[in-house]
Amino acid sequence: MLNFHQILSMFHSHDVSHVYYKILSENDNSKNQPYLGGSYDVLRILPLGEISEFPGIANPNFKCKINLSWLTEDGQLSPAPHSKLILYTKYPEVRLSGFLMGCADAPSRLMNPRRGTIPNRIMYFGVTYQRTIIAYIREVNEEIIRATKNIELENYGALTELEFDNNLATVTQLVEEIRAIQQRSWCRARYLRIENDEIVTIMINNMTNNCHGMTLEAELGVVHNANAKPDWKGWEFKAKKVPSESSSNYSLPVTLMTPEPDGGLYNVDFKIFMENYGRDNPTRKDFTGIHYYNKKCEATQLILKINGFNNHLIEPGGGISLFDPGGTIVSSWSFSKLMKLWNNKHQKFVIVPCIAELVEEIPHIKYLGPIGVGRDTDFIKFLDSFINRLVKLDPACHLSSSEEKRRHQWRITSKYLNTLYNSFELIHV
Repeated sequence: MLNFHQILSMFHSHDVSHVYYKILSENDNSKNQPYLGGSYDVLRILPLGEISEFPGIANPNFKCKINLSWLTEDGQLSPAPHSKLILYTKYPEVRLSGFLMGCADAPSRLMNPRRGTIPNRIMYFGVTYQRTIIAYIREVNEEIIRATKNIELENYGALTELEFDNNLATVTQLVEEIRAIQQRSWCRARYLRIENDEIVTIMINNMTNNCHGMTLEAELGVVHNANAKPDWKGWEFKAKKVPSESSSNYSLPVTLMTPEPDGGLYNVDFKIFMENYGRDNPTRKDFTGIHYYNKKCEATQLILKINGFNNHLIEPGGGISLFDPGGTIVSSWSFSKLMKLWNNKHQKFVIVPCIAELVEEIPHIKYLGPIGVGRDTDFIKFLDSFINRLVKLDPACHLSSSEEKRRHQWRITSKYLNTLYNSFELIHV
């Protein structure tokens, strides 16, 4: 068995960023599914893959695929391809399943023991920068318990985080980085991309809608991308243009995410959707308008509703839907799609106000303060803010004979960002 130092050392060698542990109970085995928590907290820390919904059964649930491998005694990884988290929504509780099936070198002796021969066990979870999970289990002794408990941090459901040397930025380091960018004053608009396995700088010569966000990424050394992962050392950045340096920085709409609907007429045939519900303009059809929960949008005559969310419990098969006056579902977003996107991206968030100007016809960006820093969220907070009409849907779709645009923005006014996080503060830099 690996000792505590060896476990952490091997986690380091496999690019782990966070480490969690649980002392397993007798019932935590492959048959009963190890218990990971009686809340949604654990979903905030373990990276989720595809989420499937199973409503209408005795125990309705969500099944979340995870990319899990077992750490072997010689430091290799043995993939467990059928691993998943199961969220039983009635209770609620989260359990681990499928972690031995199809695994060539699984710890079967400790996770599927014969009755009456179950030793005391401890299980470690390492979450990598690539958003995979590495697990290791061993028998408990006094030495490893003492070493583990000496570096405990916060609890997330039944898992406890351990202090671990990683490349994630603290709030202090975050502030220092933003301060350095602000001290550069006006930054030439640009972005980074990869060409022939090298990072190259691409200058932006026009005042595009997102040149301020792309330039902030470049100042941070981040290659521009559109994936749903944090931007810089565990933090998601959002640059927000304000009218002037003296204007209020925190009363402007912020786009949280832009998932396309996965249900309704929109998902069946975008063209018919636009023909039926888009507004006529001289050269195209437009579908725009601010939509709030349970309130008819005057621009579209549609109403946005939620089903399957009661008493802070989410139900498989539920989601958020747009209805027309006849009760037809025009478009809808399943909880599984929204939950995966929200949990995978938004745990650490910073909003940086900025102004953009043309200097000799070339766009330049100046980043300001204070910055808004949010930490720790969950999908329930997103739904609560939606029901309280703080989060809104702001689509910007159009269709013409030559092109189509599909964009659905879930937005919130920046002064209400505190409703989405357990901790939100304005920091002067």
